[in-house]
Amino acid sequence: MEGIEKRIDKGEAKVGFALFATQMKNVISFADKKLNMPPKSTWFDPKTTRRSSKL
Repeated sequence: MEGIEKRIDKGEAKVGFALFATQMKNVISFADKKLNMPPKSTWFDPKTTRRSSKL
């Protein structure tokens, strides 16, 4: 939250959002059932590079 507030205070953003993180057990549960997660629920940041994602 502190980082979001700083960016707003500096004028870098006009609004900020903080959401609960998707728990890995939920991702695994959906995958096991061959279901799709809701949109944006699996957004990860920072993104991995192509090279590191192949490890």
